[in-house]
Amino acid sequence: MPNTPIEDALAHARRSIYLNNRFVSFLTLLLIPLVLGLWVEKAEPAVVGSLTFWAVILIIFAIQTFAYVMLDRKASEDTPQLVFEYGELAKLNERLRGYATELSASLENTVAAEQLGRAWSAKQAHLGIFFEMKVGTVDEACASVIDPLLGQAGKIFSWGYDDLWTVAVYRWDEVQNLLLPVWWKRASEHPSTGDPRAWQNGEGHCGTAFMSQQTLFTEDLNDPSTFNRVRPTPANVRDYDHDVYRSFATVPLTIAHPDGEVRLGVVTLTSNVLGRFGETNVSVAEHLGDILAQVLYLDRLANVESPS
Repeated sequence: MPNTPIEDALAHARRSIYLNNRFVSFLTLLLIPLVLGLWVEKAEPAVVGSLTFWAVILIIFAIQTFAYVMLDRKASEDTPQLVFEYGELAKLNERLRGYATELSASLENTVAAEQLGRAWSAKQAHLGIFFEMKVGTVDEACASVIDPLLGQAGKIFSWGYDDLWTVAVYRWDEVQNLLLPVWWKRASEHPSTGDPRAWQNGEGHCGTAFMSQQTLFTEDLNDPSTFNRVRPTPANVRDYDHDVYRSFATVPLTIAHPDGEVRLGVVTLTSNVLGRFGETNVSVAEHLGDILAQVLYLDRLANVESPS
Protein backbone atom coordinates (compact mmCIF):
# COMPACT_ATOMS: atom_id res chain seq x y z
CA MET A 1 0.00 0.00 0.00
CA PRO A 2 1.48 3.44 -0.91
CA ASN A 3 2.27 5.97 1.81
CA THR A 4 -0.59 8.12 3.01
CA PRO A 5 -0.33 11.94 2.97
CA ILE A 6 0.24 11.84 6.74
CA GLU A 7 3.14 9.42 6.34
CA ASP A 8 4.68 11.61 3.62
CA ALA A 9 4.29 14.70 5.83
CA LEU A 10 5.86 12.93 8.80
CA ALA A 11 8.82 11.81 6.69
CA HIS A 12 9.29 15.33 5.35
CA ALA A 13 9.08 16.81 8.86
CA ARG A 14 11.63 14.35 10.23
CA ARG A 15 14.00 15.13 7.37
CA SER A 16 13.60 18.91 7.79
CA ILE A 17 14.18 18.78 11.56
CA TYR A 18 17.20 16.56 11.08
CA LEU A 19 18.82 18.83 8.47
CA ASN A 20 18.07 21.95 10.49
CA ASN A 21 19.59 20.48 13.65
CA ARG A 22 22.65 19.34 11.74
CA PHE A 23 23.16 22.81 10.23
CA VAL A 24 22.78 24.61 13.59
CA SER A 25 25.12 22.14 15.26
CA PHE A 26 27.65 22.57 12.46
CA LEU A 27 27.66 26.36 12.83
CA THR A 28 27.62 26.45 16.62
CA LEU A 29 29.93 23.61 17.49
CA LEU A 30 32.33 23.46 14.57
CA LEU A 31 32.52 26.21 11.97
CA ILE A 32 32.40 29.42 14.08
CA PRO A 33 34.68 28.15 16.89
CA LEU A 34 37.04 26.74 14.28
CA VAL A 35 37.35 30.06 12.41
CA LEU A 36 37.83 32.00 15.62
CA GLY A 37 40.33 29.43 16.89
CA LEU A 38 42.39 29.69 13.74
CA TRP A 39 42.36 33.45 14.04
CA VAL A 40 43.52 33.25 17.67
CA GLU A 41 46.32 30.87 16.67
CA LYS A 42 47.63 33.26 14.08
CA ALA A 43 46.92 36.47 15.93
CA GLU A 44 49.45 38.16 18.19
CA PRO A 45 48.11 40.15 21.16
CA ALA A 46 50.65 42.89 20.55
CA VAL A 47 49.43 43.34 16.95
CA VAL A 48 45.61 43.00 17.30
CA GLY A 49 45.47 44.40 20.73
CA SER A 50 45.18 42.66 24.02
CA LEU A 51 41.52 43.63 24.43
CA THR A 52 40.50 42.26 21.04
CA PHE A 53 42.49 39.08 21.56
CA TRP A 54 40.90 38.25 24.89
CA ALA A 55 37.45 39.29 23.62
CA VAL A 56 37.67 36.64 20.91
CA ILE A 57 38.72 34.05 23.52
CA LEU A 58 35.66 34.96 25.59
CA ILE A 59 33.41 34.72 22.54
CA ILE A 60 34.63 31.17 21.85
CA PHE A 61 34.06 30.27 25.50
CA ALA A 62 30.55 31.80 25.39
CA ILE A 63 29.63 29.90 22.24
CA GLN A 64 30.78 26.60 23.71
CA THR A 65 28.94 27.31 26.98
CA PHE A 66 25.78 28.24 25.08
CA ALA A 67 25.99 25.09 22.97
CA TYR A 68 26.50 22.92 26.03
CA VAL A 69 23.77 24.47 28.19
CA MET A 70 21.10 25.83 25.86
CA LEU A 71 21.12 23.23 23.10
CA ASP A 72 21.20 20.38 25.58
CA ARG A 73 18.30 21.94 27.52
CA LYS A 74 16.37 22.61 24.32
CA ALA A 75 16.84 19.02 23.24
CA SER A 76 15.72 17.75 26.62
CA GLU A 77 12.57 19.90 26.38
CA ASP A 78 11.69 19.42 22.72
CA THR A 79 12.67 15.83 22.05
CA PRO A 80 10.11 14.16 24.36
CA GLN A 81 7.38 16.41 22.98
CA LEU A 82 8.39 15.65 19.41
CA VAL A 83 8.51 11.94 20.16
CA PHE A 84 5.07 12.13 21.80
CA GLU A 85 3.55 14.11 18.93
CA TYR A 86 5.07 11.80 16.37
CA GLY A 87 3.76 8.79 18.28
CA GLU A 88 0.27 10.27 18.35
CA LEU A 89 0.43 11.03 14.63
CA ALA A 90 1.66 7.51 13.94
CA LYS A 91 -1.29 6.07 15.90
CA LEU A 92 -3.69 8.33 14.01
CA ASN A 93 -2.16 7.25 10.73
CA GLU A 94 -2.52 3.58 11.69
CA ARG A 95 -6.19 4.12 12.50
CA LEU A 96 -6.74 5.92 9.21
CA ARG A 97 -5.07 3.06 7.33
CA GLY A 98 -7.37 0.64 9.15
CA TYR A 99 -10.43 2.70 8.21
CA ALA A 100 -9.25 2.80 4.60
CA THR A 101 -8.81 -0.99 4.54
CA GLU A 102 -12.28 -1.52 6.03
CA LEU A 103 -13.82 0.93 3.56
CA SER A 104 -12.10 -0.80 0.65
CA ALA A 105 -13.32 -4.21 1.83
CA SER A 106 -16.84 -2.86 2.33
CA LEU A 107 -16.81 -1.36 -1.16
CA GLU A 108 -15.64 -4.65 -2.68
CA ASN A 109 -18.38 -6.47 -0.75
CA THR A 110 -21.00 -4.02 -2.00
CA VAL A 111 -19.87 -4.35 -5.63
CA ALA A 112 -19.79 -8.15 -5.36
CA ALA A 113 -23.26 -8.23 -3.79
CA GLU A 114 -24.60 -5.96 -6.55
CA GLN A 115 -23.16 -8.19 -9.27
CA LEU A 116 -24.56 -11.25 -7.52
CA GLY A 117 -27.97 -9.61 -7.19
CA ARG A 118 -28.11 -8.93 -10.93
CA ALA A 119 -27.17 -12.53 -11.70
CA TRP A 120 -29.80 -13.87 -9.33
CA SER A 121 -32.48 -11.57 -10.72
CA ALA A 122 -31.83 -13.01 -14.18
CA LYS A 123 -32.00 -16.57 -12.79
CA GLN A 124 -35.28 -15.93 -11.01
CA ALA A 125 -36.85 -14.66 -14.21
CA HIS A 126 -36.14 -18.01 -15.90
CA LEU A 127 -36.91 -20.44 -13.07
CA GLY A 128 -40.57 -20.84 -13.97
CA ILE A 129 -39.74 -21.58 -17.60
CA PHE A 130 -36.95 -23.93 -16.50
CA PHE A 131 -39.31 -26.23 -14.63
CA GLU A 132 -42.39 -25.74 -16.81
CA MET A 133 -40.47 -26.79 -19.91
CA LYS A 134 -38.62 -29.53 -17.97
CA VAL A 135 -35.33 -28.49 -19.55
CA GLY A 136 -33.22 -29.52 -16.57
CA THR A 137 -33.11 -31.13 -13.15
CA VAL A 138 -33.39 -29.59 -9.71
CA ASP A 139 -29.69 -30.03 -9.03
CA GLU A 140 -28.90 -28.18 -12.29
CA ALA A 141 -31.20 -25.37 -11.19
CA CYS A 142 -29.46 -25.22 -7.79
CA ALA A 143 -26.06 -25.10 -9.50
CA SER A 144 -27.16 -22.24 -11.76
CA VAL A 145 -28.15 -20.23 -8.68
CA ILE A 146 -25.18 -21.07 -6.44
CA ASP A 147 -22.35 -20.87 -8.99
CA PRO A 148 -22.56 -17.04 -9.20
CA LEU A 149 -22.24 -16.92 -5.41
CA LEU A 150 -19.14 -19.12 -5.48
CA GLY A 151 -17.62 -16.72 -7.99
CA GLN A 152 -17.97 -13.88 -5.46
CA ALA A 153 -17.36 -15.90 -2.28
CA GLY A 154 -13.82 -14.61 -1.91
CA LYS A 155 -15.12 -11.07 -1.52
CA ILE A 156 -18.37 -11.78 0.33
CA PHE A 157 -17.21 -14.53 2.72
CA SER A 158 -13.42 -13.97 2.45
CA TRP A 159 -12.95 -17.55 1.27
CA GLY A 160 -9.39 -18.17 0.17
CA TYR A 161 -7.27 -21.03 -1.10
CA ASP A 162 -6.90 -22.37 2.45
CA ASP A 163 -10.64 -22.56 3.10
CA LEU A 164 -12.14 -26.04 3.19
CA TRP A 165 -15.60 -24.76 2.32
CA THR A 166 -18.83 -26.55 1.52
CA VAL A 167 -22.21 -25.49 0.18
CA ALA A 168 -25.11 -27.95 0.33
CA VAL A 169 -28.84 -27.84 -0.37
CA TYR A 170 -31.12 -30.23 1.53
CA ARG A 171 -34.76 -31.06 0.83
CA TRP A 172 -37.14 -32.27 3.51
CA ASP A 173 -38.38 -35.76 2.70
CA GLU A 174 -41.78 -36.19 4.35
CA VAL A 175 -41.73 -39.98 3.91
CA GLN A 176 -38.36 -40.59 5.59
CA ASN A 177 -38.62 -37.52 7.86
CA LEU A 178 -35.10 -36.54 6.91
CA LEU A 179 -33.27 -33.66 5.30
CA LEU A 180 -31.73 -35.27 2.22
CA PRO A 181 -29.02 -33.66 0.06
CA VAL A 182 -30.14 -32.38 -3.33
CA TRP A 183 -27.02 -30.49 -4.43
CA TRP A 184 -23.59 -29.91 -2.91
CA LYS A 185 -20.13 -28.67 -3.70
CA ARG A 186 -16.91 -28.74 -1.70
CA ALA A 187 -13.37 -27.39 -1.79
CA SER A 188 -11.11 -29.81 -3.65
CA GLU A 189 -9.06 -30.57 -0.49
CA HIS A 190 -12.10 -31.18 1.73
CA PRO A 191 -11.85 -34.55 3.52
CA SER A 192 -15.53 -35.38 3.05
CA THR A 193 -16.33 -37.61 0.07
CA GLY A 194 -19.52 -38.98 -1.41
CA ASP A 195 -23.00 -37.79 -0.54
CA PRO A 196 -23.47 -35.45 2.43
CA ARG A 197 -25.09 -36.83 5.55
CA ALA A 198 -28.85 -36.82 6.00
CA TRP A 199 -30.21 -34.97 9.04
CA GLN A 200 -33.19 -35.52 11.29
CA ASN A 201 -35.45 -32.65 12.24
CA GLY A 202 -33.63 -30.79 15.01
CA GLU A 203 -30.30 -32.60 14.52
CA GLY A 204 -27.09 -30.73 13.79
CA HIS A 205 -27.10 -27.17 12.54
CA CYS A 206 -29.08 -28.19 9.45
CA GLY A 207 -31.86 -29.90 11.41
CA THR A 208 -31.87 -27.19 14.09
CA ALA A 209 -32.28 -24.41 11.53
CA PHE A 210 -35.06 -26.39 9.81
CA MET A 211 -36.89 -27.07 13.06
CA SER A 212 -36.61 -23.49 14.35
CA GLN A 213 -37.17 -21.92 10.93
CA GLN A 214 -34.47 -19.42 11.77
CA THR A 215 -31.16 -18.63 10.14
CA LEU A 216 -28.30 -20.00 12.22
CA PHE A 217 -24.71 -18.83 11.89
CA THR A 218 -21.64 -18.95 14.09
CA GLU A 219 -18.06 -17.80 13.95
CA ASP A 220 -16.83 -20.90 15.83
CA LEU A 221 -18.82 -24.12 15.93
CA ASN A 222 -16.43 -25.57 18.51
CA ASP A 223 -17.55 -23.04 21.09
CA PRO A 224 -19.33 -25.22 23.71
CA SER A 225 -22.38 -22.93 23.92
CA THR A 226 -22.85 -23.26 20.16
CA PHE A 227 -21.92 -26.91 19.70
CA ASN A 228 -24.27 -28.09 22.45
CA ARG A 229 -27.20 -26.47 20.62
CA VAL A 230 -26.47 -28.20 17.29
CA ARG A 231 -24.87 -31.44 18.43
CA PRO A 232 -25.37 -34.28 15.89
CA THR A 233 -26.26 -37.84 16.81
CA PRO A 234 -23.28 -40.19 17.26
CA ALA A 235 -24.02 -41.91 13.94
CA ASN A 236 -23.56 -38.59 12.12
CA VAL A 237 -20.23 -37.65 13.71
CA ARG A 238 -17.05 -37.78 11.62
CA ASP A 239 -13.45 -37.61 12.86
CA TYR A 240 -12.71 -34.45 10.88
CA ASP A 241 -15.82 -32.50 11.90
CA HIS A 242 -14.14 -30.29 14.52
CA ASP A 243 -11.35 -29.40 12.10
CA VAL A 244 -13.29 -28.53 8.94
CA TYR A 245 -16.68 -27.30 10.22
CA ARG A 246 -15.59 -24.31 12.32
CA SER A 247 -17.95 -21.63 11.02
CA PHE A 248 -21.28 -21.99 9.23
CA ALA A 249 -24.45 -20.27 8.07
CA THR A 250 -27.60 -22.35 7.59
CA VAL A 251 -30.81 -20.89 6.17
CA PRO A 252 -34.23 -22.59 6.13
CA LEU A 253 -35.91 -22.80 2.72
CA THR A 254 -39.52 -21.78 3.17
CA ILE A 255 -42.27 -20.49 0.90
CA ALA A 256 -45.15 -18.37 2.17
CA HIS A 257 -48.50 -19.91 1.13
CA PRO A 258 -52.12 -18.93 1.82
CA ASP A 259 -52.60 -22.25 3.61
CA GLY A 260 -49.46 -21.75 5.69
CA GLU A 261 -45.71 -21.90 5.30
CA VAL A 262 -44.30 -24.61 3.06
CA ARG A 263 -41.11 -25.91 4.67
CA LEU A 264 -38.91 -27.27 1.93
CA GLY A 265 -35.39 -27.72 3.35
CA VAL A 266 -32.22 -25.78 4.15
CA VAL A 267 -29.08 -24.47 2.50
CA THR A 268 -25.85 -24.51 4.49
CA LEU A 269 -22.45 -22.92 3.94
CA THR A 270 -19.44 -23.97 6.03
CA SER A 271 -15.72 -23.26 6.35
CA ASN A 272 -12.80 -24.51 8.39
CA VAL A 273 -11.77 -20.89 9.08
CA LEU A 274 -13.16 -19.03 12.07
CA GLY A 275 -15.36 -15.99 11.54
CA ARG A 276 -16.30 -16.47 7.90
CA PHE A 277 -19.98 -15.78 8.61
CA GLY A 278 -21.44 -12.89 10.56
CA GLU A 279 -23.89 -10.02 10.54
CA THR A 280 -22.18 -8.38 7.57
CA ASN A 281 -22.65 -11.23 5.09
CA VAL A 282 -25.29 -13.64 6.39
CA SER A 283 -27.97 -11.61 4.57
CA VAL A 284 -26.43 -12.84 1.30
CA ALA A 285 -26.96 -16.44 2.45
CA GLU A 286 -30.57 -15.58 3.33
CA HIS A 287 -31.12 -14.10 -0.14
CA LEU A 288 -29.69 -17.30 -1.57
CA GLY A 289 -32.16 -19.23 0.60
CA ASP A 290 -35.10 -17.27 -0.81
CA ILE A 291 -34.17 -18.20 -4.38
CA LEU A 292 -33.43 -21.85 -3.57
CA ALA A 293 -36.79 -22.11 -1.82
CA GLN A 294 -38.40 -21.10 -5.11
CA VAL A 295 -36.31 -23.72 -6.92
CA LEU A 296 -37.46 -26.52 -4.61
CA TYR A 297 -41.08 -25.32 -4.65
CA LEU A 298 -41.23 -25.07 -8.44
CA ASP A 299 -39.66 -28.52 -8.69
CA ARG A 300 -42.33 -29.88 -6.35
CA LEU A 301 -45.10 -28.31 -8.44
CA ALA A 302 -43.58 -29.62 -11.66
CA ASN A 303 -43.52 -33.17 -10.29
CA VAL A 304 -47.05 -33.25 -8.91
CA GLU A 305 -49.09 -35.71 -10.92
CA SER A 306 -51.81 -34.12 -13.03
CA PRO A 307 -55.36 -35.22 -12.05
CA SER A 308 -56.76 -37.95 -14.32
